[in-house]
Amino acid sequence: MQICALKKSVTAKKTIRWKLFCILALAAILWGSWKYVCGPSRPAVKFNGVDDYLLCDDEPGLDVTDQITVEAWVKGRFTDDAQHTIIRKGNAYYLGVTNHRLHGAINTTDWKTVQASSVLTDDRWHHFAMTYNRVEPAPKATTLDNFNGLRMDGDAPAVLCGAAGEFDEHIREIGNVLYEPDEDEAGKKYKIFYSGYHGTYKGNNVGIGYAYSADGKTWTKHPNKIIDRPLEDPYVVNNDGTYYLFVEDKADMPFRNIRRYHSSDCLNWADDGDVFDVQAGGSPVDWEAQDVSSPVVWIENDIWYLLYEGRGGGYWGKIGLATSRDGVHWTRYKNNPVFDGGPPGNWDETNVVCDDIIKVGARYYMTYHGYGASGPTGYWSGLAYCDDLHNWVRHSDNPFSICPTVMFLYDTEYVLFCEDIGGVFRSNPCIVSAPRLYIDGLEQHYLIRQDCDNTPITADNHPASIGKSPVGIPYFFRGSISRLRIWGQALSPREIRWAMDGVLAENEPNLAACWEFDQGGG
Repeated sequence: MQICALKKSVTAKKTIRWKLFCILALAAILWGSWKYVCGPSRPAVKFNGVDDYLLCDDEPGLDVTDQITVEAWVKGRFTDDAQHTIIRKGNAYYLGVTNHRLHGAINTTDWKTVQASSVLTDDRWHHFAMTYNRVEPAPKATTLDNFNGLRMDGDAPAVLCGAAGEFDEHIREIGNVLYEPDEDEAGKKYKIFYSGYHGTYKGNNVGIGYAYSADGKTWTKHPNKIIDRPLEDPYVVNNDGTYYLFVEDKADMPFRNIRRYHSSDCLNWADDGDVFDVQAGGSPVDWEAQDVSSPVVWIENDIWYLLYEGRGGGYWGKIGLATSRDGVHWTRYKNNPVFDGGPPGNWDETNVVCDDIIKVGARYYMTYHGYGASGPTGYWSGLAYCDDLHNWVRHSDNPFSICPTVMFLYDTEYVLFCEDIGGVFRSNPCIVSAPRLYIDGLEQHYLIRQDCDNTPITADNHPASIGKSPVGIPYFFRGSISRLRIWGQALSPREIRWAMDGVLAENEPNLAACWEFDQGGG
């Protein structure tokens, strides 16, 4: 039930403390279910999750566009899979809890969602915050340490899927991109390899394709498979003028190993046979006893390094490391696997697969795709880095793309090629304006984080509703809310930590609304 239609809102530089004494008295007389309780050292309002909510009329101060922070103290036992609305301003912005996780959304041209990976089941008070800062235009990242998303270079794929019936009617997975500025043939300074199939994917109906370019933007595809054998997930390196292709061998089903080829022109390939096979044992036991796949090869100081995916023993993909002097005979790293799934509830908790590697200075960067059993459907892409090829650290803004495979290129700038519907797309790593979530002052790892395309928040004439969605399904909140604020700026992490317990000035800059849920006047 609506507790009271709150007729006042707050504009910037003015704080209103709602006179809840009258509201609570009226609620107690008329309905009796809504409760005024103790919050974290301050008053709070308890919502029954059935029909309790507060409604605040639409006011200009609530229609923030370029920057926003929504923050509140919240307590609830979110043990079901339901959606709980903390606050929603019509079709403009939203903060709540969905499937046990903090969940926010910003409506720019359409709704853009952000969801934390942390699971909330402890029935304690937590401080929740969501921020959004529109940046126009989205700057390209100058390093691989500060990007958090991809911006496609145009709407059309750089490399198109083949026509119906052709071997690459569907692109299964892209391989790495070679940039060779000293290539004798000017039109082939850039090379990309990929696996494709036609019809329905069956595992052994896939082959390797090849495309080349003079500038990395306009590509020409070789018309046929470059090797007449079922192969997938290619990775090519050039060592002293000879190209070496490492690839999953799909001739035998179920597949199990990695095969190698070599060539002088990327068209005519000699078969070197299977060079890396499964292995029993290890820790966890038999983690690579079923199959090894997804090879990524790096050569440095005459040592060949192989990053690969291993599966077995009931485990999904983990990443191992092996070394070689000739690219044929390999020795596994003693502490394999070197990269495993993320923590429980993370977007990559179940499976991780290496995609590509690049070295910048003394640091290695690896793109990988991952999957979480309790997260979004499909594989997403993340970044990890290290200084020794075996102590990998996850990038703080993972996942950076919903594309399942992303490959590096650096010529005059960082470029990332990604697989998506329709083919292979060229993109730039960018600092995108996606919303951010904080719990108790700490930014969260993300299960979902969508780019808002650096566009303003949609203006909206709906009221702000606390404890219920005013549009569509109501999604009532079950739990307690204390001191809810909306700011017309994206607070920094330091400012959010201050806002958790800091005392506001009477005319606090950029404060758009504040509900203290106390009995004082305003």
